[in-house]
Amino acid sequence: MEILVKTLEGLEPALEQEIKNMGFEETTVLNRAVLFEGDIKDMYRANYELRTALRVLLPIHKFEAINEHMFYRKMQEINWSEYFNVNQRFAVYSVVSSQYFTHSKYMALKAKDAIVDQFRDKYGKRPDVSTYNPDVEVNIHIFENKCTISLDSTGESLHKRDYKVASVEAPLSEVLASGILLSSGFETAKVFHDPMCGSGTFISEAFMIHCNIPPGKFRQEYAFMKWKSFRQSVWDAIKENADAKICEPTTMEFSGSDIDRQNMFSARKNLYQLPYGDQVQFSKKDFLKESINPRPDFLIMNPPYDIRLKSDDIDEFYYQIGVRIKQDYSGARVCVFSGNLDAMHKIGLKADVRLNLMNGAIPSVLHCYDIR
Repeated sequence: MEILVKTLEGLEPALEQEIKNMGFEETTVLNRAVLFEGDIKDMYRANYELRTALRVLLPIHKFEAINEHMFYRKMQEINWSEYFNVNQRFAVYSVVSSQYFTHSKYMALKAKDAIVDQFRDKYGKRPDVSTYNPDVEVNIHIFENKCTISLDSTGESLHKRDYKVASVEAPLSEVLASGILLSSGFETAKVFHDPMCGSGTFISEAFMIHCNIPPGKFRQEYAFMKWKSFRQSVWDAIKENADAKICEPTTMEFSGSDIDRQNMFSARKNLYQLPYGDQVQFSKKDFLKESINPRPDFLIMNPPYDIRLKSDDIDEFYYQIGVRIKQDYSGARVCVFSGNLDAMHKIGLKADVRLNLMNGAIPSVLHCYDIR
């Protein structure tokens, strides 16, 4: 069966490589998604093990339609009682880009009508529609006349790892952080450091990658658990197999620092939730003024780029970041991720990796430098 894995714009190559690393050589890269062939076990694994995945969809039917009547009839061709029963709640979400259909919400409504009418005709009663914690989530994707109907096996987005017990203002998405790290080349480092760690997202995700901690380890719920086809024994075996690979960080040291003491404490609390996370060291430091010991050979940071800072101030700040990197980190690999594209030029270093990404609605860029 087809399995469609959604991700953030720009992270398609990282997600494809993750899927290949799971043993699936035949993949198709789409816009913000990667498609591969698998079975139910592979769908479970994708939810539990893929770090750059936002959600995992299971396409169940594809058809063509050029008007709402054709769409309704085709939706009724699906045997919906195969997927859930009349006592369960369901929700429908749609994405539409078509000359034939112009309103996503209207097409979602037509899909709901088709599903409800089928149950009413069969059983004399209808399932409830609910967007709050539904038992089944139906995903409708319409491009021109091509309609793909999928079941959302994930539910709440996979960026919610559930290990964070403390947060800061505007934290970095865990999926985005993982995608950046998997594109950065950090895996060969011996000493990893984030000098502007915030709530510790970069450190947490790098630590989980290095120690083989599955990104889904701390989540308690997935949408597929409410499906009629859910197999608890298979799910337990998937988790047990993945968790058995968790290991101690014997070849890499991890540390973080922040100029804000509360941020440092938040990061420490979050790392303590991870197996062996108490081995990560945190300190209160100003990156521009204080040295880091032991000296890292991999440095990653997400500097402030807040619009509240004046242009001259932010330009000078990024210039000083570049000065500090050149003076103190010869021989290290340094990665900087920021949403201030103009200020990034003030760092004054030649990047060997440039990756355009979206941080929420903010166009952002990752630059990685090998300092000589």
